[in-house]
Amino acid sequence: MPESNELDWKKYEAITKYIYEELGKASGVKIDGFGPTCKLVGKSGVPHQIDVLTSHTDGIHPYRTAIECKYWKEKIDKSIVMKVFAIIEDTGIDKGIIVSKNGFTKDGFE
Repeated sequence: MPESNELDWKKYEAITKYIYEELGKASGVKIDGFGPTCKLVGKSGVPHQIDVLTSHTDGIHPYRTAIECKYWKEKIDKSIVMKVFAIIEDTGIDKGIIVSKNGFTKDGFE
């Protein structure tokens, strides 16, 4: 059966991973995890699922970035931004990125 060209959240995550993987090669970005099996346990003892987890170094310090993919009809509001922030704080990840199909609300952007 031929694969559908219709985009869904799984393909959206896979495309995001691919973009970071391909564009990151030149600067040493590596994909450390991806999809439903990519989980990190935070200081709280709670496991957190990360859509795409990358790592890179500036030559001195290593950095990890969590990428949250939202293939939603709605814009992303501050509750999602705060949730991603809390996951970053709990896991000790250095940076976070939210990739949104339809952008952000005013409070989500601020």
